[in-house]
Amino acid sequence: MPRGVLDVNRGSRASGALASTQRNALVVALSVFTVVFVVGCVVIHELVVHGHPGAFALFPAIGMGYLAACIPLGVLWANPEDAPEGCNVLKPKDFMSLCARTYGAFARSKSGKIEGKDL
Repeated sequence: MPRGVLDVNRGSRASGALASTQRNALVVALSVFTVVFVVGCVVIHELVVHGHPGAFALFPAIGMGYLAACIPLGVLWANPEDAPEGCNVLKPKDFMSLCARTYGAFARSKSGKIEGKDL
């Protein structure tokens, strides 16, 4: 009998650990996205300080872009056993495929929640 939400039996695929190369690629991708986000925030802040008040409207856009890029990475981290075989998030084609699968699963779900099996 299951004890809670996290008590999931997935059979032989329940190892749940990312391969070291996949984990390293995931950390590098998240680091790159974070650096781009921080640099973008600094540039936007400098534009606002130097008299471009309209640039303030770019803060929400860069924040949404950062979140949109990081959500598939979080789903991959939480559900590594459901990732496509040989998925490397540092390759743009693999990353876009992961984004399409993740956001497609969100669109198909009725409750707005997804699980690894939905991917």
